[in-house]
Amino acid sequence: MKPVSRRVQSEPTTLLYAAVVGWASWLPYMRSQYELAHAADVDAPGGMYAFGDVTLHLLVALVFMIPTAFLLWFVARFETFYTAYSWLLLVVSLTAPAVLALSGISRLVTRFAWAKRLTSYAFPTYFASPRFVIRSAFM
Repeated sequence: MKPVSRRVQSEPTTLLYAAVVGWASWLPYMRSQYELAHAADVDAPGGMYAFGDVTLHLLVALVFMIPTAFLLWFVARFETFYTAYSWLLLVVSLTAPAVLALSGISRLVTRFAWAKRLTSYAFPTYFASPRFVIRSAFM
């Protein structure tokens, strides 16, 4: 059996990324054009349009996961690339304590009661979300 070249294997991933980038840039543009054309509708229920924007950004982020999965599948065959990717994941995971420390510092220096309350609500999510992910992985 003749081996398939790296170029042939990487082209579908590259084309998929190009399609996602094109779609991800076209969709918010069309959304902004709609909001410019219907300015009176956007002004009245601003929260609903803000939620629509957040939903759009989440959708774009999730769609970017599709070519990323193919990229990881392709890169997993090469030790040097996958080692670099593993180091990147390690560095990103080490930023979680920094975020936790900054949140703690911001809670200590804030002067407003509602801001302290909001940061107090954020602390349980830092500790609960990894436990939930680990617990669900082993069930």
